[in-house]
Amino acid sequence: MKSGLPIPKKNFLMDWKQFYGKETLENFPAYLDLIRMKRVAPLFKNKKFKDILEMDSQELKNLGVELARDRLKLIKNF
Repeated sequence: MKSGLPIPKKNFLMDWKQFYGKETLENFPAYLDLIRMKRVAPLFKNKKFKDILEMDSQELKNLGVELARDRLKLIKNF
């Protein structure tokens, strides 16, 4: 018997809203884990989800997300 969140299809990054509810969005580290970005979760401690959604590449870099591919992935999935 499986437990936890459903495993989405290949293109889940574009359709995450249909799989995960408000609870997941309020728990940003869990959301990062879903998109395989858990390693940057500590950087977003004390940040509100709404503020995170409005971040651009430079703001993410200033926050400590060093790799350009990680910033691009985050922006793409916001």
